[in-house]
Amino acid sequence: MKKNMYQLLWAILLISVKTISAQSPDSCADLALIQLNVLEFTPTDQTISFHLKNIGNQATDLQGPSLNLEDNATVSIYFSRDSILDQSDILHSKVTLGEFPLNPIAAGETFTIISSNPLTLNFNEYHFLIAVANADYLTECSKLNNVKVTPFDIPYVRLSMPSIEADPNGQVALPVFASGFTNMLGMQFSIQLPESSLFHFDSVGSIHLPGLSGQDIALRNDHLGMIWLSTEANGTAWPGDQPLFYLFFTPVQAVDTCVSVHFDGEFLPIEFYRAQLNGLQAIPYGLESGTMCLRVFNDCSGLVHIENGKPIANALVQLNEFSTYTDATGHYHFDQIPNGVDYAIHVSKGGDYLNGISIADIIAIKQHLLEILPFDSPYKYIAADVSDDRHLSVIDLVLIKRLMLGVIDTLPNPYVWKFIPESYVFNHPEAPLTEEFPVVAELTNPAKAEQGVNFIGVKIGDVTLDARRNLQEQPVEIREAITWEASWDAATLNGPYKTINILAKNDQKLEGLQLSLPLLSGIEILDVESDVLNGFDDQDYYVRKSKSGEELNIVWVNESTAIRTINAGDPVLRLRIRTDNNLSTPDLFTTTKGRMMNMVEDSNNDPYAIRIETRASAPKNNFEINSISPNPANSFTDIALTVPKPGEVEIKIYDMQGRFIWAYRQVEEAGVQRIRVPLASWSAGGYIAQCRMGTTYLSEKFIKVSYQVLN
Repeated sequence: MKKNMYQLLWAILLISVKTISAQSPDSCADLALIQLNVLEFTPTDQTISFHLKNIGNQATDLQGPSLNLEDNATVSIYFSRDSILDQSDILHSKVTLGEFPLNPIAAGETFTIISSNPLTLNFNEYHFLIAVANADYLTECSKLNNVKVTPFDIPYVRLSMPSIEADPNGQVALPVFASGFTNMLGMQFSIQLPESSLFHFDSVGSIHLPGLSGQDIALRNDHLGMIWLSTEANGTAWPGDQPLFYLFFTPVQAVDTCVSVHFDGEFLPIEFYRAQLNGLQAIPYGLESGTMCLRVFNDCSGLVHIENGKPIANALVQLNEFSTYTDATGHYHFDQIPNGVDYAIHVSKGGDYLNGISIADIIAIKQHLLEILPFDSPYKYIAADVSDDRHLSVIDLVLIKRLMLGVIDTLPNPYVWKFIPESYVFNHPEAPLTEEFPVVAELTNPAKAEQGVNFIGVKIGDVTLDARRNLQEQPVEIREAITWEASWDAATLNGPYKTINILAKNDQKLEGLQLSLPLLSGIEILDVESDVLNGFDDQDYYVRKSKSGEELNIVWVNESTAIRTINAGDPVLRLRIRTDNNLSTPDLFTTTKGRMMNMVEDSNNDPYAIRIETRASAPKNNFEINSISPNPANSFTDIALTVPKPGEVEIKIYDMQGRFIWAYRQVEEAGVQRIRVPLASWSAGGYIAQCRMGTTYLSEKFIKVSYQVLN
């Protein structure tokens, strides 16, 4: 409900008089407001007559100082929100005592100020503040004199109706307001109603004005007239804090339109009268029309997903001033969308730049640039443009590599994700960076968006579609793994400078490599070298410092078109370190996971996780199952066993019903031994591996899953 715009104004009389001479504070004169007449008062023009009297120092004989020309005292009239004269008050008018039209005023004399000024204010927030003072002694005189607060009412009424949004399927209630008034004896006005083809006028109801009834209101054609008379001899007071009454309408059509409802004098002239000592006083008034707007609402929904159709959750979707987030299935929905307005839908999502980026993306971009395996969709071009220069080049590879190494934490591209309307058809799908593809969907008619407005999300830097698309999704898991072994170089064991060799355990064709190795405290990396990774140099590794410690990050890509083969036993990497700690080989690296997954990519662009094991300086004395990996598995899994001394090792595998499935029995050397278990022909489900050496039996569970589950 809208409050009335204009309420009663209260006069606050603050009187302070000062003379320019250095008199004592008790020489300050006091004035009293004798009478106030409002000659004219509208929201844009105010003429007021103030009658004041010099009452000296409030002595009974009215003897006191006169206000003379040489006193240089002034009378200032302000609009004020309170009774304190300060810089927030708005000056209405100001006159100097002793100058025309004010002559010197002795104690007991009266004088009149007629003030007029066209100020435009929201008068229900202000009061009158009258100050009679010399600025030199204003504070002292105001403090000593008894500040008088004299209320008065402004004879002005404002009729108003608000603007409202109407539901085409329900009744509309339009309130009619009047600002506060006192001593009102009678009023009349008329209202022009909207077209009956849009709104049917039903009735007048919820009447709050005392003495007003349905008998006082009549309808003539498209006008509604009201005549009201007060039942009180001295008139009625109205606070203006609620509507006089309500007009009720029923919408006829479900269309998007707005109509005006306004006051006019065509049926009845607009008049207000209040009681005065000498009879009736006509009151000036102001009018404010109302508006009723019909809105037809629609829904708007859609799906946000990556190129392969997988949904993106927790993406922010904005439709003009409305916003929502996609759910776990990538869907969003807006309801109560008004027609008749053009809308723009924009999708955004933050997160880590490193999300979804791996050595596989560098290799894919490199192969595209070399035209070995060009991109097959325009979205991969957009993802690869991490420099945001609309051109793919080696700089994009360098930026991704520096991001993976931890040299930089952000990319020049200001977006972690970009979202493109699914309906957009690229003019040049083989060169999408040359065109201005949209990132906003324009919606001119929500009623026609029944099929949904879908978006395709592109994670910048992720051309292989590995990014996590919601907080619950686990990082992309590589099921198959290869094992490398880290060990001390025996020739460097003495002294603080040592070398760690990371050896390949199997033959492998490599196209790229990424490693994150969190370092134990006290280890300083001096250099990283490789004799088998062609082109490997100091730009391929970086020691990243963080609050949790230091981390060695390595990113290498085969720069040659020739396939690079690593043989079993080759030292893939040599880490030259300095440490004063007496570390055993298992203590080389912490168990904390690094910022990247340890992985390689082979010449067929197939990824493999890297598992780095450490060779102890002395063999363990216990027979142990180190791991069964991958787990879950599809075509095979490896059982890694610690064999304390040469001897026979036996493995038997049973399904969950206890049925025997597979067996292995062979003499193994001391150390970590891996036995591969073929699973391709096995049924999906859980299995138990029972391992025996001598009289020691060990068991561990693993799971076989189908290919579809893994992919």
